[in-house]
Formats: sequence, C-alpha cells, structure tokens
Amino acid sequence: MSHSSSSPREGSQSAEERALVVHLRDTDRGRLFGVALFVPSVRYAALLIDDAGEPRERQLTLDVWREIDNWVIAGDSGLPAEPAPLSRRVVTALLEGERPTISAHRFASFPMKGHAAEALDSAVKRLLPNLGF
Repeated sequence: MSHSSSSPREGSQSAEERALVVHLRDTDRGRLFGVALFVPSVRYAALLIDDAGEPRERQLTLDVWREIDNWVIAGDSGLPAEPAPLSRRVVTALLEGERPTISAHRFASFPMKGHAAEALDSAVKRLLPNLGF
C-alpha cells in the first residue's frame, strides 16, 4: 500500500485524523453503487463497488484532495444538517472516469488516529465490505 508524502491539512478546521465513509448512489436506479473511504490526514482513498470483491485504492491529485478537504470543512460547519454531496469532479476522479448517474454523499465519520499503513490496510479490508452493503 502506498501513501502520498503530502502533509496533513495543518491549521484546518478538520485536521483531526479520521475516516469518512461516502455512499455512492446510482441516481437513475436509486440504489447503492459502492462505498468510498477517505482518510484525508494521510491522503488515502479506497473504493468498494458492488461488483468487486476487494476494495481498490485510488491515487488522487493534490487538487482533488484540496476539494475533499474543503467539502469536509464545509460539511462539518453545517452539521447537524446533511452535508452537500461530493462534487462531480471528485466523483469522476474517484471512479476513474465519467459516470454521470453516480452521486456521493457523506454517510459516516470515525477516528483513525495513529494508523500505520499496515493497520490502515487491515482496517480498510475489514470495514469497507461492512459499510453499506
């Protein structure tokens, strides 16, 4: 498992180390398409699509991570209201191509403090298959 060497968001309102679970829904069919897990502090993204047996890691650009950071901060500041969906640009980067009928909504957030790469890998394989399917 590889991780970017980018530093976490220093000074951000959302700098705590945690993971965000995002539901990916097919808006045309009204069903769950997949689940994404973001750990912004270590710039880690993984995706589990309903037809895949294993989570797939995604390498996202720094610009996409900045957009995710801003989405997290805006969503946190608006709680308890439901945060806005993730932007089409981020969804397209996450899915590595255009899927115009998929929308992404924040589902859950939980702490991931002090996770080494090996522990994160184990957590992803254990958690993602159980977060929404």
